[in-house]
Amino acid sequence: MNSTARHRFDGYILGVGTPCGRRFVVGCWQRSPFGAFADIMVAHPDGARELIAPNEEVGAYVCETY
Repeated sequence: MNSTARHRFDGYILGVGTPCGRRFVVGCWQRSPFGAFADIMVAHPDGARELIAPNEEVGAYVCETY
């Protein structure tokens, strides 16, 4: 799926950070081009990021977008 095109996602995003510098962002999408899904991004204090997504297609799209 081409991330430069406009796609509609209906859902929620929640972000929280810790005093040590770790951040968590959870996306919960009821409707999207991929169907319903949730994803989690963890940003570590050293700048490294991890994405937990339901499959490779969703993970690639989210990584391209952000």
